[in-house]
Amino acid sequence: MQHRRMHCLVTTAALTLASTTALAQSSITVEQHADDSGIDLLQTGDDTTALIRQEGANHQADILLGGSGHNGTLEQSGDGHVADIEVEGTDHTFKLLQAGTTNEAHLLQTGSDQLASIAQDGTDLFAAIQQDGERHVADIDQTGMGHYAGIDQFGTNNHASIDQSGADNHASISQDGQDLDASVTQIGNDNEYILTQSGDGLVAPTVTQSGGSSATIHQTN
Repeated sequence: MQHRRMHCLVTTAALTLASTTALAQSSITVEQHADDSGIDLLQTGDDTTALIRQEGANHQADILLGGSGHNGTLEQSGDGHVADIEVEGTDHTFKLLQAGTTNEAHLLQTGSDQLASIAQDGTDLFAAIQQDGERHVADIDQTGMGHYAGIDQFGTNNHASIDQSGADNHASISQDGQDLDASVTQIGNDNEYILTQSGDGLVAPTVTQSGGSSATIHQTN
């Protein structure tokens, strides 16, 4: 069992920090090429691989890696991003990519064998994923500006996807049960989508919104 805390602060783009720790089969690589950016990293556990990379300026990353068997990537480029990652349990995979300006992403994974992906490229984007249980998959892809996307999954083997472009779209997916599936694509501006599912084996209708649309879906069995 390893227990490692790392705090890195870069105040000049000319400074490059690359550090790799390899204890008890874990490897954490940190690369900073950024002005006024910080990383606060706490790792406990074994057999974890992660890459944290910052380019640009004014980023902050807070990362807690507990448990074992994780594989993750965080890349921040552009200006003013915030990332908050907490991973506990076993065998999770995560990928967070932030480009553009002042985007914010939050990830919480507990349980085992979860997969989460957040990609942001734009301005003032917000994304959050929370997963607890086993074998969930969540994906958020945002371009444009001013979007909100949130995915909460509990239980076993649930899948959720949110794809947003344009401006000022809002999407929320909450699933609790087994073998649940939901996806939404929002293009244009000012769309709203809210889905809640509980039970087993439910598949929500695939929704595409093209501007000024509103949809609320609730399913249970």
